[in-house]
Amino acid sequence: MRPVGPLRTQEERPVNPAAEHGRRVLEIMLDLASRGRHVTLAALAGSARMRAWRHHPEHDADDPDHGTRFYYHAHGSGPRWPGEHGHFHVFHVKRNGGFVHLLAISMTDTGLPVRLFLTNRWVTGEQWSSAEQCHAYLDRFACFRRGRLAPVAAWLTAMVRLYRDDACRLHRRREQWWISRRDIDRSRDWLESRRHEVLVSRRIDLPDRLARLGLSV
Repeated sequence: MRPVGPLRTQEERPVNPAAEHGRRVLEIMLDLASRGRHVTLAALAGSARMRAWRHHPEHDADDPDHGTRFYYHAHGSGPRWPGEHGHFHVFHVKRNGGFVHLLAISMTDTGLPVRLFLTNRWVTGEQWSSAEQCHAYLDRFACFRRGRLAPVAAWLTAMVRLYRDDACRLHRRREQWWISRRDIDRSRDWLESRRHEVLVSRRIDLPDRLARLGLSV
């Protein structure tokens, strides 16, 4: 019989990263709820109401130390999907000032994330990066803020980490969309085609994801 090693204490047991990210997402949502708020309200950064196309906060939320940025907004043409209040856009910011769109998260008016999606390049003005490079940016994504946007930044950090694999799959699908069209028609820059806005999307069920991790809302 093989010798049995010493039992591990709770502190020594391997940590499930997904469960830790999920726990952080839940903690922030519960803390906001205890104060009569939720993530969507907090994202408005003190504005009394949502204004179509306006960024919340007005000049975006940057974290220069980690090279990240986000903002929340909605379109004037109405919700993109039933029940959508608005959506976050999350970016990696390069040292030269350019930026890469990492993920968009669609939110309900009750503060629940319901969809992840990626857009064509013209939508955000991003610099095109390969799916592989975007995976690397997602792996090290972190965004921290002080003041009223602190819980929003922390929640987005945990959400990006919790849904990292889903985001990577979306980037691979978006890249394949571009490659397939480029191979058919090399004379056209499909990344700038105004006929295509949302290129890939995926519905998410946060309560179900948390339940699968042993967490309950």
